[in-house]
Amino acid sequence: MAAPDAPAFVLAGDETALPAIGQLLEALAPHVLVRVLVEVAEPAGRFDAVTAAVGDRPRSAIEWLVPAPGAAPGDALVAAVRSVDLGPPGSRLWAAGEAAAVQRVRRHLFEERGVARDQATVRGYWKHGRAGDDEPGAEATG
Repeated sequence: MAAPDAPAFVLAGDETALPAIGQLLEALAPHVLVRVLVEVAEPAGRFDAVTAAVGDRPRSAIEWLVPAPGAAPGDALVAAVRSVDLGPPGSRLWAAGEAAAVQRVRRHLFEERGVARDQATVRGYWKHGRAGDDEPGAEATG
């Protein structure tokens, strides 16, 4: 997502994307408008460092998304991306998380909203239902 001169960014992901979101926030100039959307399995999943990093940016906001009970991973994130203002022309979007969810984000951005492919980075980090996902201590892969 090399576009330091972009006027605004939307950073969207699930809990597995939090470290990358934190790094992206550190790399962006403080005056750049940034909207952060993060889906967490439960409210306790909020990452204080990301909240603080967004709070240090005067033109930025974070929205923590908690899915409805029984919802598929990524449903809340996809809904938030569908409704988010992508910003002025030249803005960039970065999204990462569960593979099927980010595929829906990709389709929405490129096919429904007509976002240019060079203005968005969308990455699948893990797949729901893959063996080991529900075992204690299992880590997301991707």
